[in-house]
Amino acid sequence: MCVQNNQSFLKSKILDHAKVKVLESGWLDDIPETCSVQAGLDKSIGRILFPAGTVDIIGFFLYSLDYQMLESYKLYDSSNLRTHEKIKLCLSIIFKLMLENKILFRATFKKLLSTSCYLTGIRYLWRTVDLIWSEAGVDTSTDFNFYTKRSLLAGIYTSIALKLLYSRNEQDVDALIDRGIELSSVIKNFKAKFFFS
Repeated sequence: MCVQNNQSFLKSKILDHAKVKVLESGWLDDIPETCSVQAGLDKSIGRILFPAGTVDIIGFFLYSLDYQMLESYKLYDSSNLRTHEKIKLCLSIIFKLMLENKILFRATFKKLLSTSCYLTGIRYLWRTVDLIWSEAGVDTSTDFNFYTKRSLLAGIYTSIALKLLYSRNEQDVDALIDRGIELSSVIKNFKAKFFFS
């Protein structure tokens, strides 16, 4: 446990410098090593903690975002909320966190949408939507429905994130989430009728 805590501390220290670096020049391939040195560590520490390089430190950055979202979510009394209301709350928290530093998240999306990182980006997206579904309620489905729920939420998440980060006009976060959830319900009902009628 002490080793894990120390690793998390060192990763966070490197990430703090990486955030500043990214604002200047984006997610460059040498960020783990460069930011290790800036953090007062040997550059080899960056390679050890983030063996896959920059995509690994991006993964840790997004994991930190997910953790912030969960910690904020737990401050609310969600016991009387329905599942879609819990999902909306999680999404609202995470998108408002993104808006606090749009430039940083634009750079992150740009990197993850590149051909070299696209599959890794999908994996990180799936991790987030799976976490939201798990937190929103008891999801015991193990069949096709398990993947449908997460795929629809992934679509909502991606669509809204891109609109918020790249729109020149100020967007109403909660209104965007409401429209996304409403649309996903229509799609889900259509699929249910199409496949099972």
